[in-house]
Amino acid sequence: QAFASLVDIVIDSPFGSMLSMVGGPSALQPLREPFILKMREHAFQTLSSPLVLDAVQHGFDTSDRADAIIEKIDQIVIKRLDELTPDMVKQIIQDMIRAHLGWLVVWGGVFGGLIGFVTSFLI
Repeated sequence: QAFASLVDIVIDSPFGSMLSMVGGPSALQPLREPFILKMREHAFQTLSSPLVLDAVQHGFDTSDRADAIIEKIDQIVIKRLDELTPDMVKQIIQDMIRAHLGWLVVWGGVFGGLIGFVTSFLI
């Protein structure tokens, strides 16, 4: 993804017109593997640096803040759920069904009709 973003940046930059003269974005494809290797090496060096390791350790040491944040989010969600009325829940479910299950109804009707049509000849 990082390489694809880099290619997009190069194409949108002033170098994009020069790149189009030498084959466009496909001219950069031979650079993909070296780029990935360098990015891996850089990420490993960065993540293994003492500063990053200390920051991660400090983050684990301050888990009380994380617990407080989780508790606050939990309270917000519970408060919001308590505010829901049966009509609101019904509307949410109907919207979800319309958005995600509409095609299931259509295809269920089509395949049900086909199965009924085929079995009417077999019986």
